[in-house]
Amino acid sequence: MKKPISALACIVWVLSATEVGARQSKSNQTAPPRPSFTGTWILNIGNSKIPTRRVPLKIRAVTLLISHEGPALTLTETTDYEGRSVTEKTTLYTDGRAEKNQRSIGAAVVKSKTRWSGWQLITKIPIDEVVPSSESREGPALSSTYNGVGGVARDNVGNNNPEFVTLMGLQIRHSSATVKRELSADGQTLTISTFRRSSQPVVRQVFKRVP
Repeated sequence: MKKPISALACIVWVLSATEVGARQSKSNQTAPPRPSFTGTWILNIGNSKIPTRRVPLKIRAVTLLISHEGPALTLTETTDYEGRSVTEKTTLYTDGRAEKNQRSIGAAVVKSKTRWSGWQLITKIPIDEVVPSSESREGPALSSTYNGVGGVARDNVGNNNPEFVTLMGLQIRHSSATVKRELSADGQTLTISTFRRSSQPVVRQVFKRVP
């Protein structure tokens, strides 16, 4: 003959079943969708921060077309300068896979990785900079040469002293840039901020959505 289940055991069983059901219900809830950057955006130059030393020509307008489907984010940015127009196309993946994008000017290939941080989209770009490690003067100056990182760069000191050159040791310094993209609460403003070894953005672009 089976023994009756005690009242205490029944209570424990009911509480356990309730907790398991709550966990399952919570896991089955669908997370709110991430914001979509899809649209046409126009740069608000007056509200943006673009150092003039980075821009040799005056910017007249910037139009940004974004297609955001799944993890793929395709950005086509057209900048109208004084007398010329430049278009840059960039493809990012929000799932963290490696990205490679070639700049329209020059042969530089930009490598990066992109991920979500809350409702912000964060892109990390590693940067290798060639910087001097030492400097000295020697002579006579025969020519100007550069034999790569770790070697030396030779340049004439000046016309007044042509018999001497500057010898400069070179090395690679590893750093990175961080690009943060975020939408305003009403979805009508896109802010793109670029950071370099600082909590303050070196470039801040504020775009308004085109209806």
